[in-house]
Amino acid sequence: MGCPKLFILLWPLLVFVISTGCMRTSYTNIKNSNPGTTGLMDRQVSYWIDPRFHETFPRCVLVLMHPRDDERDINNIILRAFERYLGEIFEKVIGFRKAKTLSRTLAIDFFNQKDRILLAKRAECKFYAEIDIENIEDQFALIWAKRSIKLSIKLTQATTGEIVFKAKHIAQRSNGGLPLSAIGVPISITQAAMVRGDPETFHSLADDAARRMLLPLPSFKN
Repeated sequence: MGCPKLFILLWPLLVFVISTGCMRTSYTNIKNSNPGTTGLMDRQVSYWIDPRFHETFPRCVLVLMHPRDDERDINNIILRAFERYLGEIFEKVIGFRKAKTLSRTLAIDFFNQKDRILLAKRAECKFYAEIDIENIEDQFALIWAKRSIKLSIKLTQATTGEIVFKAKHIAQRSNGGLPLSAIGVPISITQAAMVRGDPETFHSLADDAARRMLLPLPSFKN
C-alpha cells in the first residue's frame, strides 16, 4: 500500500485522536453565552453565581427534577451524577428518590413552590437543586453517530425562591463522518458503531456534565 493510500486510510482516525486531545472547556457568564459561537474544539459551560452566595454557607441541598421531566432510566442516571458531585460540595445531599419519598409521606407536591418550602423545613435543608433535562439526542446514520445531553441546573434558596446559582451545558460524544474515499468507509462505520454500541456513553456524559457544571461552586464542607 502506497503512502497516499495509507494517509487517506488513517486520516479519519488521526483527526479523531487530535480533536479529542485538544478539547477544552470554557466557562462564560450565562447572559453572554452563545452556543452557536462555540468552536469545534470547545465545550462551553455558561453559568451565573450570586456573589453573596458564599456568605450563606449552605450545608444541605435537596435534589429535585424539573416538572416536565419523567423518571426514565437516563434521567435517573443524570440525577445520580449530580447527587455525587453535589456531595463533594455540600455536607449533606438529599437525593431525588429520598426527597420524593419524603414528599409522599408529607402528602405534598414538591413541584409546587409553597410545598417545597414545607419540604425544605421538614428535611432541614435550606436549598434545593433543580435539574432540567432539556434534550437528549441519540443519532445514528451508519457512518456517523452522536449522543448528547443538554442540561441546566438551578440552585435555589427554598424559603425565598431566590436563585443563587445556575448553569447550562451540552455534553456530547460523536464519531465517524463522511469518508474521504471508499477506503475510509469501514473506519467511519466502526467509529460510529463504537459510539452507538457503548452502553456506558450516557453514564459518561452525565458524569462529565455534572462535574463541569458544578465546578464554579466553592466547597461548603468543613
